[in-house]
Order: sequence, then C-alpha cells, then structure tokens
Amino acid sequence: MKATESKLGNNIFLISGALILVLVSSLILLQSTLAQEGGGDGGGCCEGPIREPREPITQTTTTTTTTTPFCGDGTVNNGETCELPNTNNNPYCSQTTSDCSGNKTGTRDGNGNCNSNCGCLQDPFTYNCLKDSCGAQCDDSSDCQPKCVGDIRYFSGTCGTNSCSCSYQTENCNTGDGWYDTSGFSCDGACRRCKNQEFRNFGCTPGSCTYTVNDTRQVCENSPQGKHCDSGNFTTTGYCGSSSPYCGNGCSVKTDRFECAANNTCTKLDFTDTSFCAADTACSNGVCSSGNSCGSGDDVCTDGCTRARELLRCNGYGSCTNFWQFTGASSCNPYTCNQGSCTSTCNRDCGASCNSGEQETRNVSCTTSQSCPGTKIQKRVCLTGNCQFGDWTDFTTCQDTPGDYCPPVCGDGVINGNEICEPPNSYNNIYCGQSTLDCLGNKTGTRDLFGNCNSQCGCNNDPFNYNCVAGSCGAGCNVGEQETRNISCNTNQNCPGTLIQRRDCNGNSCQFGNWINQTTCQDTPGDFCPQVCGDGQVQNGELCELPNTYNNPYCSQTTSTCLGNKTGTRDLFGNCNSGCGCNQDPFAYNCLKDSCGAQCDDNSDCEQKCQDDRYLLTDGRCSSTKCSCSYTKVDCSDESGWYDTGETRTGPCPDDACKTCGEKEQEFREFFCGDDQCKFQVTDERWVQVNRTVIKCPTGYFCSQGICEKKECKGDVDIDVNLQICPKEWVTAYVKGLSSLCQRQRVYIREDSCDGRTLGTCVLNRNGECRRRFRFTEIGTPTLVACLDKNKDGDFVDSGEQDSITLNVNCNNCEPIGKCPLSVCDRCYRCDGHCNANTNNYAADKCLNPGESCTYSCVPGSCGALNCYSQLEAVPEGQNCPRAPS
Repeated sequence: MKATESKLGNNIFLISGALILVLVSSLILLQSTLAQEGGGDGGGCCEGPIREPREPITQTTTTTTTTTPFCGDGTVNNGETCELPNTNNNPYCSQTTSDCSGNKTGTRDGNGNCNSNCGCLQDPFTYNCLKDSCGAQCDDSSDCQPKCVGDIRYFSGTCGTNSCSCSYQTENCNTGDGWYDTSGFSCDGACRRCKNQEFRNFGCTPGSCTYTVNDTRQVCENSPQGKHCDSGNFTTTGYCGSSSPYCGNGCSVKTDRFECAANNTCTKLDFTDTSFCAADTACSNGVCSSGNSCGSGDDVCTDGCTRARELLRCNGYGSCTNFWQFTGASSCNPYTCNQGSCTSTCNRDCGASCNSGEQETRNVSCTTSQSCPGTKIQKRVCLTGNCQFGDWTDFTTCQDTPGDYCPPVCGDGVINGNEICEPPNSYNNIYCGQSTLDCLGNKTGTRDLFGNCNSQCGCNNDPFNYNCVAGSCGAGCNVGEQETRNISCNTNQNCPGTLIQRRDCNGNSCQFGNWINQTTCQDTPGDFCPQVCGDGQVQNGELCELPNTYNNPYCSQTTSTCLGNKTGTRDLFGNCNSGCGCNQDPFAYNCLKDSCGAQCDDNSDCEQKCQDDRYLLTDGRCSSTKCSCSYTKVDCSDESGWYDTGETRTGPCPDDACKTCGEKEQEFREFFCGDDQCKFQVTDERWVQVNRTVIKCPTGYFCSQGICEKKECKGDVDIDVNLQICPKEWVTAYVKGLSSLCQRQRVYIREDSCDGRTLGTCVLNRNGECRRRFRFTEIGTPTLVACLDKNKDGDFVDSGEQDSITLNVNCNNCEPIGKCPLSVCDRCYRCDGHCNANTNNYAADKCLNPGESCTYSCVPGSCGALNCYSQLEAVPEGQNCPRAPS
C-alpha cells in the first residue's frame, strides 16, 4: 500500500497498512494542555461543555502501536453490530422469538446470524397453528372435539391449516322431534287397525343426538271400503263378521254377512239362506212353537243415551238368539252418558272394561341378544274404540337377569374373562388406571389418572404431554422461562457502563442457554464521557436515544389516517435511527367498518337482507379495495311452487277398483322476502297420484270390484224354453244365470231329473250361457232339467247346480200346414205329418191330438151346407152335413 503523509504541527505520521507508528510526544503534551485550559475549537476529542477531570494527567512521552479495528477482529466496533462475521445464532444478534401472521404463530430462536459485514440478519419465522396463540382455535383436528351449541351438534371437526380454526359437520337435533312407532299394527275389532307411538324430544350431546319420551298415543286407521282388518293388515278376503242364523220372511233362516264401510262400521252386505223353520215362533224346551217371542235378551245401547232390552225369536235351530224388537230403558253402556248423548270416554262405572287413558304394565320373560334369560316390561292401554284393553306391546328391551351364567361379552357391563374394562369405547375409564408422570430426557411427561377402554374391552393409555419443569427429571428451568442480569461494560467511547443480558430455557435440554445482550452498553450517568448519539441522553440536536431502537418513546407519531375508504393504522411510536433521529412507521391500510366511510371489515359484516318484499340480498362479500359490500340478488318468488308435505295415502283407483293408487299431498308455497330471509305462505293444497299397483290376489282368486274373489263358478243355473211345444218340432233351450268363470263347463239337459235321460248337452261360453236344440215326439207334460256340476264334486245337488221347467207337448201347439177340403170333414194328413192328428176346420185353425175328435156343426156356407135350420145336433164324425131342403 502506498504511504501517505499528514502534517500536524511539526510531526510527521507514517501510515503503512494497519500499523501506525506515532512519535508524538509533543502531541500528548498539547492534548493535556488543551484539556486543562479548556481551549480548542471543538476539533478535539471532547465536544461540548468541558467536564471536571477524573484524575491528574501525568505528562509522559510514549510510543504506541495501534491496530485499526476491522470486521472479524472479535470486537464489535463502530458500524458493526456483531462479531464474528458469518456466524449463526450470534449472541449479538438478538431477535424476537414469536410473531403472528393472521391466526398462525411464527417461531424462531432468540439469536439471528452475523453476516460477512458484521451486520445482523434476522431468521425467518416458521408459521404454524398454535392453539390459544394469535387467536388460533386449534393446532390440529384433535382440538376440534364434538360439541353442542343449543340443539345443534357439531361433529367430525377438522382444523383449517390456514385459518387455524375448527370447521364441523352439523346436525340439528330438533329435526328428529316427532312421533315414532313402538309397535306394529294390530287389529282393533273388525274394521280398524291400531299401533302404539311415542313422542321423542331430541336434544344434543356431543356424542350423538339423544331423546326423551314426552308422550305416548295409539294411532288407529279405519279400513277402506270393502276391506277389514286381519293380523294388522287390511284384506278383502272373508268378511268382518256374520250374524247368528235367524228366521227371515217366509221362515227362511238367514245368516247376515258384514263388510267394513267407510265410516268404520261393520255393516250388512248380503245374506245366505241355510234352512227353513216355521213362521215367527217361540222357543219352548228347545222346540219352535207358536208365540210372539221366545225370551228376552240383554240391555243394549241404541241412539242417544237410550238403552233397550232385546226381545228374541226362534232362529230355526231350536234356540232364541236374534233381535225381534226393543223395549225402551235408560242409561248407556259401556260409554258415559253426557247431556243426552253417549261420549267416547270409557268408564268402568258404565260397564266399560277399562277407563279412558288407563294403562297396565307387566314383566314377561324373554331372551337377550346373547341368548340369555331375561325380562322386559310390556304395556297395554285402554282403547276408546271398544273400551277394552289393547294388545300388550314391549315397553323396554330384554334385560339380562342379574347373576345368571350367560357367556360374558364385551359391552354387558360386567368385567369377565379377558376383559379389563367396561363399557367399550369409553374415555377416562375408571378401570384403566395409568401413571401420571414420566421422564423423557430432562422433560417431564404428564397425563391424567385414567386411560380409555377400547372396542375390545381392553385399556389404552393416554400419551404423555412432555414439557420442561424445573426440579423434575433433572430440568434446570421451566419451559418458556427467562432470566436477565446487568453486567459492567465499556461504551464505544471507552466509558464505564452497563448492559442487560438475557438467557432462555432451552425447550429440548431444559437448561438455560447462553447469555445474550438485550441492550447496548449504556454510559454510567454522571461520568465525564463525551456526549454522543448512543450515550442515552437526548441532546445536541438529537431527537431520540438510543440509536437503532424500535418503538422509541421519544418518537411519538399519529396512529391512524384514511386512504380512500381504507383506514391506516400504526402504533404510538416510531423508530430511533442510527443518527438518533426519529423515523415514523408506515401505515398498514385495511378496511375498518364505520371508519373512513368503510361499510365493512370482512364478509361477516355483509349479512344477508331483504331489498324489498321480493328480493333477498345474500352471499355478501366485502371488497378489499372499496371496503363496501356486494351481494347476490335472489328473487324469492322464483321458489314459489308445489312442495311435498310428506303426507301420503293409498286407496282404490277411481277408474279401476282392482288397482291401488298412491297419492302424496302437496302444498303451494308462495315465497316472499321478510325478516332477512325468503319465507313462504301456503295458498293451496292438492293430492297428486304417484303410482298405481295392481291388487294381487292369492292363487285361486281374482279381483272383482276391488275384492279378491275365489275363482269358482258362481251363479244359479237358469233354463229357459218355450213352454208350449209341438211334437216332433225342434225347439231350443237356453241356459243362463252363471258367471264368466263357468266358461267351458258342460251343462246336461235331462228329462225329469239330473238322474234322468239325457236329451243333450251344451258348453257355457264366456258370458256363462249356452243353448241346445231338442224335440219330443210324444204328447204330454215332461219336465226338462238343466244340470251343472259347478264345483266339480261329481254331483248336481249343490246350491244353484240345477234348474227345471215343465213343458206342454201338444198338437194344438202345432202350426197347420194346410186345410182340409170344405166339402168333407175327413182327416187332414198335413196335420198328421206333424203329430198324426186331425185338423178342425170348423172350430179353429189348429192341429188336434190323436184321438181328439173333430166336432162338426152345421155352418151355412161350410161343408156345402146351405142352412142348418133342420140340423141342431152335432153331426157324427165322418158324416156329411145334411143339405137344407130345397
């Protein structure tokens, strides 16, 4: 390096590299003299007022070798903030250890790095979610445990990696409120089916929606027209009831059959005749005899609150069982009489089997799901329909009998076999004791007293939570603990002073780390060091102390301003720079509701609202630049329309009784905007058909008018024929009165009876009809019988299997083909061609039967007779009429 010269008085300094050889005895003397006299123009080392000397100065002449400070010499000199260069975690480079970015917490150690120019570089923060720090709600999803907010259950919580807040799936437990079936349908009487229900009021527990039973009821349904109840189902097979046989008109004993009507009554449908009995008779010793009545029956309720006594008559079977007439009485049984009408309140005092609302319970034996003997409680309630107790229904599930020897299972509440705990899947189980402390190095692990019972009734211990605890496991300090101290030092003016140092508890070793400087060396107050920026005193044009400090109390600043609709914020204090001058912090601009004209901070300020009674403003978004809300405009009226109510019904289709039509109820909801939401009012209702199903009848049955009828030939054989028949002429017999199910069955046409001579047969067509031609050759009154074995049991004796008719076979029924000559009255063989008979030309134009004589009378103009005055008697057969005299 080239040498340079600098003159000061008569002395010459030779500067070469970092070594300066000073031969300045006179300079030392000069400095001492100036210090004592207070002279000088401010160009010396002492500026400002002259302080009192510390010690007397001894004037000596020395030779000094000086090393120029540089980065890397191990001493923090002017312009440097750290030593040695290019070192990490440098104790001179202290830094904050935490920071917030949104809800995330940034962490780093206490020391930054010293760069190649002996300047401090701070470490970057590592940002993560840390529960209860920076507003974070959770570290991970394990912090998002199920919870209840009112009746809303929050579950399956997950921790957002950016928001550090929990998001949940939700369910409103209130939506489960309602009536639930506790039994299936059972028949109540002949025309109604009933089931038991309970009202469940649901509430929230973190684990699930649970309920309490607030009420019970019985729900009954009337059978549709033409059906009745059988084993809890509505069926068309059979009848809902039948009467005892009774005497009908003409002494015909009848049995009424009943079918359910739409008003839940079992009404008369038709009747069948069974046998005959004498006209209305009395019963005496089991035999029908003449009389008006044969006894009196019980009192029965009639309309209003009138009770009547039955008078009975013989039923044709030797007993008195059926109504004949009533006699008035009083009161009403089994219902209560209230102001002239029977109420539906059952009352034991009026003869009912139970009181309305009455219930009975009982314990019954049962078998648990583990095939163990147990008991359960059953209940039955009083049915208002007939004032009788209904069926027993289960009120509890089957409970294992205490003390039995059923095979142990996990979940039975008893610790058996290889089980360690009960019940399974329970937390903090008292059977799962665990140690509460553990050491991991110098860290102390803690947990509670009890672990968890798993699904196999075995215990799982909780994990330990490890931290530094002073005095435990060899830890010398607590997690997060700090210590500070004041130590002596020399300022950069080589004045005695003090600085503050700090050391932190290491989270891994649980021991205190190295001491690091928290402040620079501060001059001791009252000493006589020169006043400079950094001596802790604000003077000589300085605005602040200490230099290079943040949030300096000397550097006050405004805390807010506006930029458009954004609000700028900063803290109260700026920073003191390296020249002890103040630098203000920049503003951080954000939207702040109701400040600088801002409408919102974030989206939560943009709540949905009604613009008018039609439009709803929803999905509000806060503009980060304009600080105002923007919305999606929803037309509530677009949602108007038909909606299902959830109610359904089934019944016979109006166009086909053999098909069942399902219908669902719908309501017309007219939507409008109100109370900051789209609401609706119901303006119309309707039932809409949703499906049609064909009634399926059992094998051997078919559907007719909604009723399953047995596939059998029905109806009564009815034969019809012209009763007046001419011998040898062909006539046709018609068979009818039968159903279409009789098609292809053969009908026998026989004489006198179904055991008589067969005249012919015919086969029934699809209309249940057929016909057969036949003729009789002999004159007489034969009986014609139509015989059909409807049920195919080999005989014709069943009801409706035969019908008879008596014919008149007579030549008089024949149509003459010709007439005899008028001149004589002989046989006319044209008639004989039909029945070997004669024709009576005088009396009538018809055929006579064989042996039936022709009666002759003298008729003028007939048989050549001119007059008959002389012939008054009949002319014998075969003789001519006499002629009148000329």
